[in-house]
Amino acid sequence: MGVMLRSPPLVIALVIRWIVGAAYSIALPLLRWKASPLMAVVAIIILNGINVLPYFVHFQKYVLGRHLVFTKPLLFSVIFMGIFSVVLAFLKDIPDVEGDKEFGIRTLPMILGKERVFSISISMLLLAYGGAALAGVSSPFLLCKLVTLYYAEFFLMHFVR
Repeated sequence: MGVMLRSPPLVIALVIRWIVGAAYSIALPLLRWKASPLMAVVAIIILNGINVLPYFVHFQKYVLGRHLVFTKPLLFSVIFMGIFSVVLAFLKDIPDVEGDKEFGIRTLPMILGKERVFSISISMLLLAYGGAALAGVSSPFLLCKLVTLYYAEFFLMHFVR
């Protein structure tokens, strides 16, 4: 699609996904990043957090025809998705501790324990969603403030006991 639309950012995004996906999965020297807790986190951050940038560039330049301007909402999205990606990387290994032990793969839940990794992940998610709430409440747009306050109240009433 990137080639058909003559969009270098889409081609770059696809190439990044292919290279990082291969590095994550292929069992060759210096690869198989899923076997390393740090490299697994790096791969997931690249694929889910940072790799939103080529799609942003594509839509700004090739769909909307605008000049490329990196905005605060884009920065917020990259940071939010980066934190969310780290949490994904941590949580994905919790159910596989026994299999990882069997195959000699050292993961964070094996090192720190399932409960501690789960607790760290929940804290990181709360940090990300708290940042989202602060961003919404501090928005100059009244509608953003109202929606943020509504959902914050809904969350507090239904999930916090």
